[in-house]
Amino acid sequence: MKEIPEFPIIMTNSRGAVSGASGTDEISRHSLYGICHWSKYERRYFDAKGIIWSSFIVEAPYPVNIWTRIISQVYNPWFTVKFGWKSEGSYTLPELQERLCHCVDLDDDILTQFMEADKVKELIREAKSFAHLFTRMKKMKII
Repeated sequence: MKEIPEFPIIMTNSRGAVSGASGTDEISRHSLYGICHWSKYERRYFDAKGIIWSSFIVEAPYPVNIWTRIISQVYNPWFTVKFGWKSEGSYTLPELQERLCHCVDLDDDILTQFMEADKVKELIREAKSFAHLFTRMKKMKII
């Protein structure tokens, strides 16, 4: 049996980006440019069961090499990618909330385009469960 996260999930990366997904279909579509730069930023996925995951590309229609990196600058098709998952340990809700608040601090007007940073962080910290946090972030159009 393959190990996969319990959906929904919230993803953060080392650059401060945040996204969410209710199922694997929502995260399996990527652009050639995105795949070529996949390893550039560390991603962490937080699932509904309290487990942190990392992902790796198992199968993509194009190899990642210097030529596809160059081509992706002008030809950038979207396609489905198969991922593998690796469990990285567990987390608590306050740890996830602080990680998300850190992402808000790193934000360049993406997460805070509809609301001030302090208000976004307040709403993140007020969430009482993962489901509540996920729903709230969807409503705020953060994920």
